[in-house]
Amino acid sequence: MKKAIHLLLTICLASVLLAGCSGNLFMQFDQVEVKSVSEIGAVDASSPSASSAFLTDVEDWLEHNALSGESASSTAVADKLDEIAALGSVDDATLQKASMLAGIVRVDSDENAVELINNLAETLATLSDDASTATAEEIIRDMIPESVLNDRLAFESMIATMQTSAASFNTFGGSLTSDYTDLSSGEKGDVAQYAAVSIVIDLAVTNLSGGVDDLWVLATGTGTPSFLSDPIDELESSGSTNLYDILTWAGYDSFF
Repeated sequence: MKKAIHLLLTICLASVLLAGCSGNLFMQFDQVEVKSVSEIGAVDASSPSASSAFLTDVEDWLEHNALSGESASSTAVADKLDEIAALGSVDDATLQKASMLAGIVRVDSDENAVELINNLAETLATLSDDASTATAEEIIRDMIPESVLNDRLAFESMIATMQTSAASFNTFGGSLTSDYTDLSSGEKGDVAQYAAVSIVIDLAVTNLSGGVDDLWVLATGTGTPSFLSDPIDELESSGSTNLYDILTWAGYDSFF
């Protein structure tokens, strides 16, 4: 656990120093027009040229923050990206870009999910003088945004967002035999933070006997469920997980 906590702190610090991202990844301030949900749905995922053009569009939308507040469009975009990534005939570069962008878009579609991601650094800094002594239950409980603690539906929606994002990031991690992403160190650090939190939250759900119900109890402090196995230990599973491959890709392999 101590090594995992130090790794999380390093990821947070790198995101601040190298990218400084407190909103959507790769964000710029001018606006571009996003295709309609029906137009997004009509993109032929099996066509290499159509898929390539769509990936370029998505990158442009993310860069210009055009999907912010557009839940239906974001869902349609992420679904189409996952469809592209799931094609057995897709090349490695397209697979990596589609799955990575799908994870990012899903998180950015839910302001509570973004806040959960951004809460990681503050949580580790305030839990105790030595964050490495904190338990997984403490860390995850304190990361949950206050805005969802009185709204069970918003909480469940946020967790569902993190789980679908985790699935996309797991696909991305599994594709990293070579790197076709062409991202800066800071952008890789941001992607690693999104992926780490998404996958750990997904593992938190699957490692509670009551699933999302138990996570709600843990978050609201109405009970003390314990994890069947520590989800944060996934960060220490060197060489055996998709998350490890993402962290290595982002330059954190020295921790293993």
